[in-house]
This record gives sequence, structure tokens and C-alpha cells, in this order.
Amino acid sequence: MSRHRYVADFETTVYPGQESTEVWAAGITEIGDLNPDNVTIFNSIDEFMTSFKRLGFLKWSSVDIYFHNLKFDGSFILNWLLKHKHHALVMSDADIYFPKTKHMYSGSFKYLCSDRGQFFSITYKLGNTVIRFLDSAKLFPMSIEEIGNSFGTVNKKLSIEYEGVRWAGCAIKEHEKEYLQNDLLVPAEALDAFFSEGHTKSTIASCCMEEFINICGGKKEFYYLFPKLKDVILPCGINADEYIRPSYKGGYCYCPKQTHIKNPGVTLDVNSLYPFVMEQFELPYGNPTYHTKEEEFRHRDGRYAFIHFKANFRLKKGKLPTIQIKNSPLYPSNEWLKTSYILKNGKYYANALIGGIKIESRQEMTLTEIDFFLLKEHYDIYDFEVLDWIDFPAQKGMFSSYMEKYFDIKMNTRGGRRQIAKLFLNSLYGKFGTSEDSSFKFCLLDSDDKLKWYTVTEKNKETYHVAVASAITSLARYWTITHAQKNIKYFRYADTDSLHLECSLEEVKGVELHDTKIGAWACECKWDEGVFVRQKTYIERTGNVIDITAAGMGKKAKRNLCLAYKLSHGGDKKEILKEVSEKKLNAKFIENGFELEDFKKGLVVPQNMKLKNIPGGLLLYEQDFELK
Repeated sequence: MSRHRYVADFETTVYPGQESTEVWAAGITEIGDLNPDNVTIFNSIDEFMTSFKRLGFLKWSSVDIYFHNLKFDGSFILNWLLKHKHHALVMSDADIYFPKTKHMYSGSFKYLCSDRGQFFSITYKLGNTVIRFLDSAKLFPMSIEEIGNSFGTVNKKLSIEYEGVRWAGCAIKEHEKEYLQNDLLVPAEALDAFFSEGHTKSTIASCCMEEFINICGGKKEFYYLFPKLKDVILPCGINADEYIRPSYKGGYCYCPKQTHIKNPGVTLDVNSLYPFVMEQFELPYGNPTYHTKEEEFRHRDGRYAFIHFKANFRLKKGKLPTIQIKNSPLYPSNEWLKTSYILKNGKYYANALIGGIKIESRQEMTLTEIDFFLLKEHYDIYDFEVLDWIDFPAQKGMFSSYMEKYFDIKMNTRGGRRQIAKLFLNSLYGKFGTSEDSSFKFCLLDSDDKLKWYTVTEKNKETYHVAVASAITSLARYWTITHAQKNIKYFRYADTDSLHLECSLEEVKGVELHDTKIGAWACECKWDEGVFVRQKTYIERTGNVIDITAAGMGKKAKRNLCLAYKLSHGGDKKEILKEVSEKKLNAKFIENGFELEDFKKGLVVPQNMKLKNIPGGLLLYEQDFELK
């Protein structure tokens, strides 16, 4: 089967009062060919979508075309296909599905979009050729500018004025052509380096899993180590995947309270947190052994356990919270809880009436043995009852060959190979936690020629060994929480692999400091002042420069905030206003200035970029960001 790979990109109309959108420039180049003269440029999507025969695609059985952000560019492709070609979607009274590619006929198309709007592919069959539009951001989760810098590509990201009077068929200026060429050549060079390593899957996690299976010696050996837990039915009547999945959670991100710190502090980051955990700790594998509540729960050497129990809990004085309860009307799903008891009228209760239904505060939970250890260390526990528990054989070193390969590449190479190694070190563990949820979206054109999306619930995705994924994330939280607890006097914020402490580096306790050693903590920065609002929302100031993290705030809005602060604190007004003019930032907002005290609920920052669905495709437009 011959496979040819290309990179493509669209430039789309942006102008004030816009009510529809279209492609005014499109480009395509073959991966492996970095000659700008071999970039083909079109000035409408119609030209692009009807060029495939002229480009020679029908000589081949398959063609992959990568866009960097298929959600955006793919909206224009779907608009075009829905107007001109046959939807391969099958809708019947009994089912809604897309057929297999081999059953599609010429002129038909299908696509894979998750129920959360994650776009993976659009498949278009032309003659006997299968053309797949794919998302290179699923392989390189970074901007094109970041790809150019981290891969050290020959070409670099350029800039143009996005807003202007343009339309399908308009003349494309030379500097616009050069901009489009570089937006193709940068990812093309990175993808060429990636594919030359032998990787074939369409997401970085899938590539990691394929590589790890090969290192294991093939699928037979892999599934011997990590059997499919959905197929293991426990005596309690559910499968092992279903039993363990409630214990699988993400990183530890915690802000104790909103605070403005006017003293110096430090930010520490763990070097390669997840690879460190996968290398240095015993992890579960194989099939579980089931234990009834009559068998005392305990840790056994060479085993890794998950416990299913009921309990109330209350945080001990001076301890960090470590428990979240998901999918409960009683607690916010992202809050680290201080107690399970129900707050009502300023008091805590073991029971409460909610909607006329009596609800008890005692929670039913499944935790890894590490999370259960943290629960006992950090909370007083009441009304405790073990329901049952399971444990697996466990050992160190199952990932050593994989990790050693990519650590060696990371430490001894530069540019593309080093960046690929970093991606492979950090992207494997999550694939083990893949959920069976395969719910997807399909779209139709509404009466206004806009894409209208519908969700289909489905659960038939292949799962792996969620026990090892849950153990890895649990141990990563443990590493962050225990080091934060050692510095509780200074602790102000944590996010997965980082600690933000109000102290000098010399005052940090119980933390191994090293710039590169795996599992040690590197000093990311020393800051002079900080404002911590909530999870994923804080500012740290070093000198006259502020570093902003704010969930939902884009680069342009952040730059407005940075320049407003800089101007308020002695920055070069001429240089600032020059940047404002060149990047079309909000001069009025910047000239009004910004103080760190203003970084709180109610702050409004202009020029936050958002996507809107309009006739023709998606529009990237400016909207105010409000801190809520």
C-alpha cells in the first residue's frame, strides 16, 4: 500500500461585521520536500478540493494531508463536502454510524470527531484513492512557531495582518504567499523528522503505544503483561476496568486561597515527573486478585492494590487536601475537599435533604493504595467500611527499555530528534487509561449553511490496562503532595509537577534540587511578587516582567496585560506603542495601565480570541476575557 503525505493550510477571511467566511488562500506541499518552489497555492477552497486529480493523487491508494488544527481548517472542508459530495453517514431507526473505509464509494466522505469536539480525521474517497485529512497538532501539541523553535527547522513562522478586505479569488500578495509557504514548510520539516523515525499513527499517544508494544516484543507479549481488564469479570459482578476506573484521576492542581504575595518566592518543577514514576516505582501488571471485605486490606510486597470502601473524612490541621469526588451533586468536581460532611446553614451534617431526597455524606470511593495512604495521613476518617479490594502483581522496570531509549536521545541529540524524544517520554502513560467511551459527533448544514452538530453516545473503544495508568498518576500526585507538605509553611500553589513557594531557594526543605536529574526539582524561576487566584490562574512578577497563567486567556489578551503592566512601571513607552501598532493590540487598555491588585474577579481584558461557527466555516474573532 503506497502512502503519500502532505501538509496543507488555509487562510480565511477576517473583517469587521463578518457574517460568513471563506478560504481566500490555500496551500499544499509534500512532506520531505522543503523547496518553497514546490508549494502549490490556491485562492479558494474550491480550487483546493478539486485539485487532487491534477496533483496526481489518483495514482496512489492513499494520501494523508496534515493540517495544524484540523478543527478549524476541517470546518471549511466539511462545509464544502456537505455541499458537493455524499455524506457516508448511515442513519437508520436502529443505529447511526459511519461505514468502514473499504465500503465507501467514490465521492463519499466521513470524519471522526469526539463528543467533546476533538477532531481527528476527515476521510474522502476519490476514485479508489483514500484521502485523509489529519491533525498534526495531535502529534505536536504546540503552535507552529513553537514547532519551528523546538525542532530547529530551517524555515520559521512569519506574520501577516489577518484582518483585511480579501475574498476567494482575490490576488495573493508576495508576502502573503511567503507567510503561507512557511506555515506549510515548518510542520512539514518536523513531520518528516517524525516519520523518518518509523512512527505511523495519527496521535502522539498512539505512536507511543505502538513503540512500546514493539519494545515488549509484539502484541502477544504486551497483552500477557497488560491484559484487557474489560475482559476480566470480578466476583462482585463488574469487570476490572469498571472497578478501577473511578480511581483514575489527573494531576494535583491546588490553590489554597486567593492571595497577593508581596514577598519573593520560587517556582520548582520536577524533572520528567511521569517518566520518573514509571522508572522508579513498582507498578501493577497482569490480572487482579479479588478480596472480600472479610480479608483485611493491606499492602503486600510485590503487589499493588485498589480499595473500594465507604467513609466520612475531615482534613487534619496543617495538612493539604488530597481527595476529589467526581460526579456528585454535593461537591465541585475539581475541588480538593476538606471534608465529606455536608455544609448547610453554616454547619456540617452527616445527612441532608436535597430535592426532597435524604443524602448521606459518607462517600463510596475506590482509591489506589497510594491515594488511600494519603487519605489516612491527611484526614481523620469516620464510619469506615471496606466493601472489597483487589490487588495486582507489581514490579519496577517494565518501562525501562522504552524510557532509556528516549532519555538517551533526549540527552545526546538536538533539534527534531530531541523534541520527539521529549514527546515520547511524556505521552505513553495516558494511553493505558483510554476509556471505552467512543461517543462521537456528526454534522449537517442548517438552513443558514452553518454546521450543526449532533452527539451519538457509543462505548466500544479499545481499552488497555487502566490499573497501571491510575497507579502512575497516583504516584505523581503523591510526589508533588508530599514535597508540598514538607514546605507547608511556604506553600502557595501546585500544578501537577510544580510547586510555588513563598521563600528563598535556601529555605526550601526536604527537596532534592538539581537542574537535570530525573525526579529532582529544578528551580524554574525566582519571582518577586505573586498573585494566586485559583487553579490555573495566577501571575508571578520578576523585575518588570509578569508571567501570566489564566485558563481561557489567549496570547493576545495576555500580551495586552503584560504591556499594560510594563507601561505602568517604567517601560519604554515608544517601544511599547510600537509593538501595539505592529501587533494591533488594544492601545486604550494598555495606556490605562495594570496593577497586580487588579488581577481578581471582574477583571476584563480585551482581544481574547474565540471561535464562532458561521456560514462557510469557523471564524476566529476577538472577545473580552473576564476573570470570573
